[in-house]
Amino acid sequence: MKKLLLIALFVLPKMLHAQWQECPAPNQGSIIQLATFGNYIWAGTTYGGVYRTNNQQSNWEVQNDGLSGGQDKLINCMKVINGSLYVGCRGGLYKKSSANVSWVQLLNYYYPTSDVCSGGGNVLLAGMYGTIRRSVDGGLTWQDSNAGLPTTGSFSVNNLEYDPATGEIIANLMGTGLYHSTNQGQTWSPINYPGNFSPTAAFVTMLKMENNVMYAGVEPQGLFSWNTITGSWQLVAQASGRITDMIIVNNKYLTTTSYGIQMFPMLGSGMFTTVVANASGFLTGSLSLEQSGNQIYIGGMNECALMIDTALQAYSYKKEGMKSSPTEWISGDGTHLFTHADQEHFYYTSTDEFTSTSIFQDLEPYYLGENLVDINITPQKWYLVRNSRGVDLSYDHGQTAIKANNGLPPTTFQTYFLSAISRTNAGYMILGTRDGKFYKTINDSTWSLVCDLFSSTEKIDKIIQAGNYLFAGTQNVLLPSAAHVYRSSDNGQTWQVMPGPFQNGMSVYGLTYDGNRVIAAGSGYGTWASTDFGNTWTPINDGLPQYNVFRTIKSFNGDAYGITEISKQLYRLAAGDTTWNCVNCTTGSPLANEVFIQNGTLFIGTPDYGIYKWPNYITGIEEPQNISSVLYPNPSKNCQIELTNEYALPLTIKVYDLQGKTVYGETINDYRKTIYLNAGAFKTGVYSVKLTDNSGKSSLKKWLVD
Repeated sequence: MKKLLLIALFVLPKMLHAQWQECPAPNQGSIIQLATFGNYIWAGTTYGGVYRTNNQQSNWEVQNDGLSGGQDKLINCMKVINGSLYVGCRGGLYKKSSANVSWVQLLNYYYPTSDVCSGGGNVLLAGMYGTIRRSVDGGLTWQDSNAGLPTTGSFSVNNLEYDPATGEIIANLMGTGLYHSTNQGQTWSPINYPGNFSPTAAFVTMLKMENNVMYAGVEPQGLFSWNTITGSWQLVAQASGRITDMIIVNNKYLTTTSYGIQMFPMLGSGMFTTVVANASGFLTGSLSLEQSGNQIYIGGMNECALMIDTALQAYSYKKEGMKSSPTEWISGDGTHLFTHADQEHFYYTSTDEFTSTSIFQDLEPYYLGENLVDINITPQKWYLVRNSRGVDLSYDHGQTAIKANNGLPPTTFQTYFLSAISRTNAGYMILGTRDGKFYKTINDSTWSLVCDLFSSTEKIDKIIQAGNYLFAGTQNVLLPSAAHVYRSSDNGQTWQVMPGPFQNGMSVYGLTYDGNRVIAAGSGYGTWASTDFGNTWTPINDGLPQYNVFRTIKSFNGDAYGITEISKQLYRLAAGDTTWNCVNCTTGSPLANEVFIQNGTLFIGTPDYGIYKWPNYITGIEEPQNISSVLYPNPSKNCQIELTNEYALPLTIKVYDLQGKTVYGETINDYRKTIYLNAGAFKTGVYSVKLTDNSGKSSLKKWLVD
């Protein structure tokens, strides 16, 4: 008999409540805006809502009371106006009248707010897509106020800024032009563009009042100041990169740009110079600035808050407690865990279930949108695939990595169209692309084209192994009815379209194999299962919410796990079962954005609150109508399973590795009380052994092979 890898012996007690534990790291994300209000520094983040801190606090604390929905936590702007704090977000416009009260909504989610400003007195203005909303009663009621703005085509109001000395308001309509109002936003008229550039050739990326002067950041020219009397812009200094914020410190202009923090003396000439940091891990892509006493807070795209003293010399971090980046990936190889969060510059690895982490830095500079799209991890090799930057390969559990893009055709911008990766039954790796092509490598260093689906708009979303086949699920970005499930019987050399419902407008966002069924997750149509390797498909949606979308679906230990895209709920489909059960629907459970199981611990990455784990999850789930059994010795090279109650023949034995792949299977047709397992054919590690009889009763045990 073949060898198996399983962990220690456990009886399966029933867990009445989820035993979720928050992992302390990593959890930081992007700060889009900073403001000083009520003796605190406030941070608006791209995904996690609002946080605050002060110079005495070591950590950030969340301040989302009143921000009810997920859209409310996507912050676009933050300003202090007339003694109150305002945030504009995808969920509308909110106000906090003092530091310790809840947020109050002033505009609902039908009007995502990109910026807000005062108009003098009780007048407020809110910029949105295609309109400027105006309130004369402090935000109680609102009306469109677009007189003088463009009436043809659409525009996006990116910035609004008010000059209290003159009463002038300037609005930046991104790519359309600059407009101003001198009557509290009742009417608008165009003003000339900085440097006399065209709005489509140079972009205003910031408007800000500082020391009673209106400034504009213009990409790629630099920083300009506005003269209200002459109605013209004057170049302050040239700058490289996109200016997103500025303050004046010690007679120096300090700006955040896509190239880092840049400085220019107020009485100087020439260009901004980049402030060079001495602290390790200092990152480019800063977004926001705020001064508090002798500390300057820098809101980063990738690493939360960096602090620098006003002499621009001493750097430090204040990042713990802020959890604003969605966890996009969790994976592992049995001993090491890997994670990556959206909008972060670093990958992280851990050997203690994320109690602590170490940084595995990207091989190339961070580019927004160049995130991880797929991974394939074994103890020997880690393949990390980014959608445009290509493949990173590590032989040492993520401590170091090399680029592995030879043979992949780059675009004009030296990027790649990658979307999925899998190991084949022949042992080599295969890549899927966004334009319907498959590449393989047999030496880890050079890729070669093996197949083209001849559908350049059909994105290969997922590739999996199932039995002797490879399966690929696709999404057609232009013609949804052309999405398919493909199958290959020759390790990706050729592919055939499988029958089923997927040609009827259903993009296949997820595929998994639980050892018995191929399960496909379709966009809005639920999940479908095939027990004959794709020839026929059956809907399998019992227990799921209506119109669910699964973009994440995986298998572990013979069970399938899927995450609903809208509600972020994690569902489990037990092996052989047809009903999904929610894992995180009880009160107090964290939402899920990613799922992984290693060594019996269930991990979920959340949309905005870091990583949670449930130790001994597999052993804590009671199997229905269990077969009573004992597995011993454990750990061992050989073991035996003693069956202590009756069962119905035939009895099926299946052994799964840590990735949920079936590595051994046998059907017993003669009645036995003792079953012997020989581990001599498998590598040392952790496996799961499952017994299932003809009536559906089962037993799940773990075995550590040493």
